[in-house]
Amino acid sequence: MDKEILANLDNPDELFKILDKCVKTPIYEDENEHTDTLTYELSEYDRNKRIRNHIHRGIYKLIDTNTPKSINYAITILKQLENKEEDYSLNSLKVRAYSMTKETLEDAVEITETLPNTNKRLYMPLLSAYIKWFPEKAFAFLYQIHDLFVLSYEDIKVFIFDIDRTTRNKKFKTIPEQLFDIISKYEIELEKPIMKKLSFQLQNEDQCSKCMNKLNRIVLTRQEIYDIKSSFYTTYFNTKPRQNAVRSFENFCGKRDFNVFVDGNNLLYYADGHDKQVKFTGYLRLQNAYKQLKSMGLKPLITLHERHGAKNMSYLKKQFPKRYKIILNILKKLDMYYTPKSNNDDWFFIWGGIITSNAYIMSNDKFRDHIFSVSEDKFKKYFKQLIIEYEVVSPKDRRTIVIKMPAKVTRCAQKIKNFWHIPIASEQNDQWICVNTA
Repeated sequence: MDKEILANLDNPDELFKILDKCVKTPIYEDENEHTDTLTYELSEYDRNKRIRNHIHRGIYKLIDTNTPKSINYAITILKQLENKEEDYSLNSLKVRAYSMTKETLEDAVEITETLPNTNKRLYMPLLSAYIKWFPEKAFAFLYQIHDLFVLSYEDIKVFIFDIDRTTRNKKFKTIPEQLFDIISKYEIELEKPIMKKLSFQLQNEDQCSKCMNKLNRIVLTRQEIYDIKSSFYTTYFNTKPRQNAVRSFENFCGKRDFNVFVDGNNLLYYADGHDKQVKFTGYLRLQNAYKQLKSMGLKPLITLHERHGAKNMSYLKKQFPKRYKIILNILKKLDMYYTPKSNNDDWFFIWGGIITSNAYIMSNDKFRDHIFSVSEDKFKKYFKQLIIEYEVVSPKDRRTIVIKMPAKVTRCAQKIKNFWHIPIASEQNDQWICVNTA
């Protein structure tokens, strides 16, 4: 039977006949015992997993053919197979097929309500079906499931159009406050200004030119910052030597009021090619960055691995025999902290930025290793607020950099009084829409 299924995957009519016959074929409890009793129970059907998998493959083929006839064929076969909660593959297959016709959509919804799995792929066909056949129920369904998994712009974009309609004409019955809650929760940016009359650019880097309210730089709650600190500490400072090392760093910082923690290694290596060799211009970048930050009224501390520092005289003499004295003179005039061997220097400047109120971290590193090790969403949100980036002026002048401070405004949906402000993805990151929900 399974060979017949595989041989007729491209023939929906014949495939239906084979599948229908297959699910009605009696399966004997004992191969040597014969009975004329037919059974439709999935428990009996499930005894032969090889046949079951081929049946599922045949049903998927009918669904993918995507004609009214082939979909009805698939549903007819599926209705003969009894639901069983632990058979997730069968139930997800039923959800997919039942969501493809108006008449069986509610059957699909009922099945999802019995399943413990909150896989996004299970629910999005249902949302598409509501949008197609029951648009007035579509947004209510979206809001019902929005806490189950991460949503993107593609998932919610059809509902954006409702914002600019009168209540009477709203196709999806979208409730703006609830839609903006979703946009805010998942930090969604609009891909284009679909409502031109609502679009605006920031004035003075933080003011809405429509309602004239000032947008905010979102600060994490104390609990969120505590969670980040705890997670980072237990992840990286998890041995006695590491704990001693970070304690020494904290004691050093406690004697001064540093508010910018500079990734010295990043500045040292950045823009000097891909050979991972420290060059003299790297030390000049350290000097240039320090001077610029001081001129901005900031108090920088540069962390650098000890192998590149003033204590490692043999390294400097070997690498820069004619310039090591100049390098020593540069380093002596900077506020430096040399991180010990067997420790990742990233840990220290990140930790400084985390434990110091209203501090910044300067680096062009993306910190992917650390972000995915520590509470990803919170860490990303936190880093958006405190990362200072920089650019080298030109390929001919790799010693001079231009510093880029973090934006005054956090690019996420913000409600100020009765006005919601939603960012639009753009090269300059200055496009928004302003919506009055009063």
